[in-house]
Amino acid sequence: HSGETPAFYGDAGSGSLHFSLAGPTGSGRRTALAAVANAFCDAGLITSREVRYLTKGDLEGAYVGHTPGRTRAAIAANQGGLIVISNPSSMLPLADGRTYGPEAINTVLGCIPEYEQNTCFVFVDTQEGMEAFFKHYPHARRVLGKNFQLNDLSLETMQRIFHLKAQHRLTFAPDVQELLDDFIANWVNDRGGLGDNFTAWTNGAAIDQLLTDVITSWTNQGGETLKD
Repeated sequence: HSGETPAFYGDAGSGSLHFSLAGPTGSGRRTALAAVANAFCDAGLITSREVRYLTKGDLEGAYVGHTPGRTRAAIAANQGGLIVISNPSSMLPLADGRTYGPEAINTVLGCIPEYEQNTCFVFVDTQEGMEAFFKHYPHARRVLGKNFQLNDLSLETMQRIFHLKAQHRLTFAPDVQELLDDFIANWVNDRGGLGDNFTAWTNGAAIDQLLTDVITSWTNQGGETLKD
């Protein structure tokens, strides 16, 4: 939704349909995956537009020998569209060995060839999480042929998103329209600017809330909020 091109790293010549997607919370990962599902379905690469998220809780079993069957069942039940393995770094090996995460991950990777005729598998995490994941599961790079990274939204992108969302809900007078970009910039600066604290709220939900706040204030104050 941001209009920004994600960074790409990996084997650009790989024929694998499957990929990994890294990025901070709010960088548009879910929006991007929904668009990918639509495009892949239109191209006949998958048989459904559904994007199904599977987490550690969906894949790991409760006792020795339980995980492979549980993981295979989860994949079989959600095949056809995009199957997203969410936060795979939460399934890394632990020092004490008390985790079924590695068994779940290896089962997923082993199942991919069986379903690749109608399903795309995507592993999604933060950049740090994906790096840790590939460090512990280097063989996953051969299965996930392409790896993409989304960055934090820029100020210009947030301004664009606000304009796109606002045009369906509000009509601004020309003199107010000219103030909107400065309004967004001030809003960003009030929250600490584009620094380390930015990632916690730089997302579409924050823009939606801002727009709702604007509409509420606009109604309560006779349309003078932004001009004031």
